[in-house]
Amino acid sequence: MKKILLCVCFVLFFLPLSAFAPPETEKVRLPVLMYHSVTSYGKSEYIINEKTLENDLKHLTENGYETVSVRQLYDYVDGVGNLPKKPIFITFDDGHFNNLSAVLPLLEKYNCCAEVNVIGKFCAYASEHPEESHHPEYSYLTWEDIKTLNESGRIEIGSHTYNMHEYSPRFGIGRKKGENDVEYVKVLTDDLLKLQNKLNECGVNCTVFAYPFGRYNTLAQNTLLSLGYRMTLTCFQGVNIIEKGNPKSLIHLKRYNRASSLSTTSIFSLLES
Repeated sequence: MKKILLCVCFVLFFLPLSAFAPPETEKVRLPVLMYHSVTSYGKSEYIINEKTLENDLKHLTENGYETVSVRQLYDYVDGVGNLPKKPIFITFDDGHFNNLSAVLPLLEKYNCCAEVNVIGKFCAYASEHPEESHHPEYSYLTWEDIKTLNESGRIEIGSHTYNMHEYSPRFGIGRKKGENDVEYVKVLTDDLLKLQNKLNECGVNCTVFAYPFGRYNTLAQNTLLSLGYRMTLTCFQGVNIIEKGNPKSLIHLKRYNRASSLSTTSIFSLLES
């Protein structure tokens, strides 16, 4: 017995200190791209054409990137799933109709997935005015379109508020001057639940929120968490580090705006810098 103990002590004495350290948390680098409208009509930093989007998808697939879904990200931070070596998360803000007519076919062609954050007021208007819907240059998704996207298996749906994507009387979900905590939380909660309920009717369990104009605050964040949101998206640029087993690492994700003035090579150089 003494000999065994001596051998054990001898082995332990010569083991490096790293052998006694707790296992390092698994982490992954996650770039997120923020797109908006995909059409050949109009010029803006927030509008790209279909050819540009196709070049982006072609580039990422040829350079080892794999698009990941909201579900994959949740499984990873819950500690029950894995992510590819070079994951990339693709998002579209505002809920333009061309996210269905132009984006979905390209995602299918390149075996990619994405997430779309809709503005409820615009979806309601498109649904109530069929004569103005389904125009790739200016229309927004109807509730039926959202059902189609949700059932496609390629696109997941998030919230961009029902009617708080405005510059005034408040800026995004910012607080009005003189608004107390109770008043602010009620206004925000009512808006969020209004869109959540409509999306539930479309078969969508909405748990992703994109801050309008990137504006947020601690009270808004806590309200979102209390309503079941698990991922929030900002407009700050940078690459995220996601930790396995840490759901909080999906809060306030940074995103690179896919500006029309940048080439495919340029935008991916930013992601890799």
